[in-house]
Amino acid sequence: MMVCTAWPAEHFIFSATKLFVHDYLQDCNSISSKHEVIPIHELLNRIKWDDEFGRAEFIIGYHDRFEKDNIKVALKELLFNKGDHFDFELIDDMGETHTIPLHRIRDVYRNGKLIWHREVEEE
Repeated sequence: MMVCTAWPAEHFIFSATKLFVHDYLQDCNSISSKHEVIPIHELLNRIKWDDEFGRAEFIIGYHDRFEKDNIKVALKELLFNKGDHFDFELIDDMGETHTIPLHRIRDVYRNGKLIWHREVEEE
C-alpha cells in the first residue's frame, strides 16, 4: 500500500475492504485508485506504532455473539498478547476474561469519529 504523507490522518476512513481517502487524491498522484485495502490488524499496528496518529482516543466496536449486539469499549482497555495476531482479551465488569477474535471488530472510532467499519452480512 502506498501512503501519501500530505494527507492529514483525520481525512481517512478505513473500511474492512477499502480505505476511503476523502477528497485528497489530487494531493498525491502515486495513488492509482480511491480505494486501498486495509485489514484491521494493519490499522491496529498503525495506532500502536504511529505516535502522532496513536495519541488519539480510540473506541473499538465489536460484535458480542452472546449479547447479539455490538459493544463499544476503549482501545486502552483491551489486552493484545504479544505474538497473537488473531484476537484480543477483554476483562468484563465481573472480572471474567473474554477472548474476542479480530474478525468480530465492526467499528473503530478516533476521537469520536468513525474511521473504520466492517460491513457484515446478516446471518
